[in-house]
Amino acid sequence: MKTLFHGLKLSGLLSFGPDGIDLPMERLNVLIGPNGSGKSNLLEAVSLLQAAPRGITEPISGAGGVREWLWKGPQASPALTLEAVVDFPPDGALRHFLVLADQDGRPVVADERVEPVPARSDLVAERSYYQPPRDKQVARELTRERAQAGSDGFAVRDRQEVVEFLPESRAEESLLYHAGVPLYPALWHLKERYRRIRLYRNWSFGPAAKLRRPCSAHARSDFLDEGGENLPLVLSHLHGPHKQRLLEALRKLFDGILDFQCPVTGGMVSLFLEESGNRSIPATR
Repeated sequence: MKTLFHGLKLSGLLSFGPDGIDLPMERLNVLIGPNGSGKSNLLEAVSLLQAAPRGITEPISGAGGVREWLWKGPQASPALTLEAVVDFPPDGALRHFLVLADQDGRPVVADERVEPVPARSDLVAERSYYQPPRDKQVARELTRERAQAGSDGFAVRDRQEVVEFLPESRAEESLLYHAGVPLYPALWHLKERYRRIRLYRNWSFGPAAKLRRPCSAHARSDFLDEGGENLPLVLSHLHGPHKQRLLEALRKLFDGILDFQCPVTGGMVSLFLEESGNRSIPATR
């Protein structure tokens, strides 16, 4: 997993209980573990951050609702907590703290904050952004938990460099959704970084798989869609050493591959593999 994160903290989410995990991360991270160890759940947490700029309820609704995302073991809580440390050029980092709560079966942003990480940044004048708890019960629980942990919580709201957003937006909206604009550089940066996250999983490779089919020549070609639907178009833009490196990798799987071609017909791009013996095989076969 290649990542933009310096670290992730999770608690109360799926298989991550109240103690949670505190995971430092590098540019490339490899997840290894048996079934049920939490690999997929870590990716689910990343999917929540990925969805924050457009509507955080999307992945939750598609996977059984917010109650299916909450830890169900001992000390179960009505909320889950994510904390991500993300790079912030030129040399800094941002901490994104997010609490999602169950409110009558629907997910709401109960608490949220974006702030510079002093240990990683000399941007001491950079503002923090804060969205206060919406639910009074959740607010009381969070305040009690921080007090027990010896944290001063969000008392820094009184400082001039903190921007507090009143809860006037819809309850399921992140700060990045309704305030991720150039006026607030840190929020804008996080929004753009999260929007670039790609999660490549759960692919289908059978005869009817979308990545085998022709795709529109007018789709995006600068990155591969998460389902691989634009594979022929992306490959059509590979030339020179990049194409040669890919062909060398393919030949490690099957040494009969000579080349691949991506012809355009009627505005659609197809993928053909050229094999030894002068054979051209469509990806659909």
